[in-house]
Amino acid sequence: MLVDYVSLFPQATFKGRKNGQRADVAQMLVDLHPRFMRWPGGCIVEGATYENRVKWKETLGDPMTRRGEWDLWGYRATWGMGYHEFLQFCEDLGMDAMFVNNAGMSCSVRNGDFVSSDADMDAVIQDFRDAIDYALADPARNKWAKMRAEAGHPRPFPLKYVEIGNENVGPEYVTHFNYIFKRLKAEYPQITFINTLGHTDRLLEQIPGQYMVDPHWYRDPNFFFANNHLFDDAPRTHDIYVGEYACNGGVGAGNLLAALSEAAFIMGMERNSDVVKMSSYAPLFENENRRDWPCNLIHINSSEVYGRASYYVQQMAAENRPTYNVFVSETSTQGDRQVFRAGGIGLGSYDTQCEYKDIRITRADGSNETCDVNLFQEKKGTWKKEGGVIRQTSNEQVTVAQFPQFSSDDYTLELKARKLSGREGFFIYYGLDKRGQNGYAANVGGWSNRTTAVQPMMRGRVNDVLGRRARQTVETDRWYDIKLVVKPESATLYVDGKEMTVARPAKQTRHFCQAGYDEATGEVVIKVVNGTDQSYFRSFNISGATNVMPTGKVITLSGDAHDENSFSQPTKLSPRMTVWGKFGKEFSYEFAPMSFTILRVKVTK
Repeated sequence: MLVDYVSLFPQATFKGRKNGQRADVAQMLVDLHPRFMRWPGGCIVEGATYENRVKWKETLGDPMTRRGEWDLWGYRATWGMGYHEFLQFCEDLGMDAMFVNNAGMSCSVRNGDFVSSDADMDAVIQDFRDAIDYALADPARNKWAKMRAEAGHPRPFPLKYVEIGNENVGPEYVTHFNYIFKRLKAEYPQITFINTLGHTDRLLEQIPGQYMVDPHWYRDPNFFFANNHLFDDAPRTHDIYVGEYACNGGVGAGNLLAALSEAAFIMGMERNSDVVKMSSYAPLFENENRRDWPCNLIHINSSEVYGRASYYVQQMAAENRPTYNVFVSETSTQGDRQVFRAGGIGLGSYDTQCEYKDIRITRADGSNETCDVNLFQEKKGTWKKEGGVIRQTSNEQVTVAQFPQFSSDDYTLELKARKLSGREGFFIYYGLDKRGQNGYAANVGGWSNRTTAVQPMMRGRVNDVLGRRARQTVETDRWYDIKLVVKPESATLYVDGKEMTVARPAKQTRHFCQAGYDEATGEVVIKVVNGTDQSYFRSFNISGATNVMPTGKVITLSGDAHDENSFSQPTKLSPRMTVWGKFGKEFSYEFAPMSFTILRVKVTK
């Protein structure tokens, strides 16, 4: 017997929708109280090549006729949940829809191909138009809207946001975005369009108009704890949508420590809600039979579903969202400043060809050593060594060549560097571990060759910034004198004798507080993260309230830092609500070790 198409699915779907969602899985999303949904992603929007991108029109119609597509996550996507089902699901959950479409270019990291002719770009724009019209247009006037009506939905869908590309960066993306955005915004003024550049990328200066920006972060717990204040000084020029973020470094499949660091990050976004308008955790689902990503929010198998601790952090934040923020005099408790770890030195680049020579180390005792370029170990990139020069010739990102015979936290590194071609400048590493994967990078001429700063490196990736950023452009075919003075408590970078930046290790902060007022219930909502294994005592003074009711709610998520939920223990880490009777204008509370706690205090103004 030959079988062409098989789809095993429950007859009773969520809200009885044809080709709808599994009811238990959909209910997990309902319980998160989402306000919007982003579809279809993600890197598959860009594709391994431009032709490999998601083509939304192929996701319409009978699922049996959808040909599917091999995607760059390594499996074949069937498009069982297509564009229509996505829009229908948003309507069923009362969510706004966010459609993400290819910007005429593939993933710059994997391939980087793009279309450039006016005819090709006009076809890209038309594809956006057709998608918007399918969701919103009048069936009597538009063929795509007529298809929507024929699929059983004559009224418009709740499409509100359209993202142009995914994680695209650089000058080519600026050209594409400007071309697409200028035309679409004029035609669809009611749509909020989203740009994929980082919220501090200076290339935004080249893109006129009002749009949202979409930065992404996948990092370890230290990053999210350290960046509770990330948006305090963010530019207020464009609204920010944090479209993807998750703590997924060194936390198993997603333990409590990861969830608490995300809670601290969420509180920072909430405190800056004047500019951070939206956020969405990613990825959303994991099938237990295949893990392609370290941490995902909701785990499923053929008959069960459960949420990680991070799921409950998202739920607690959504269910306890205040009407507006109130002032908190101490939003975090500063710990002791850390020191840079001792480690090795290295050279590198980011999508740039460059070379180095005259590399010399001066130790704290005054002794010095000239580094033989032939001894550098190639960790990533294409390196050539000849005539006392070491040269990196590939287009790879975050390349590394490491000098293996040195490790210290107190020395001066001097060298000459020259850019041969490419988008950016130089990486000078310090504090490297033996694998060349973790340490710090002095990034000279980074961020599309506009900025110099020091960045932490983890698992071969750089992100965040230590110390101030300096404007700098690296010229091609010019030798630069680089000096890096490394101390346990600081790293000072000089270029051609000029001090560019001083990096210092961040203070270790694990206590955070954020507060707001819920007008619907007349409650002050206080959120506290204790990311340590010790109890945390904190005093509160609710000034401005006429009366404070002594009895209120306490919602707490706590446990061991390394605990995780599982199919056998799906709610091992989940919030518990208790009633507490000692609130007042002034009160103190003992927060449990490793906890995210929400106090709801009834007040009268």
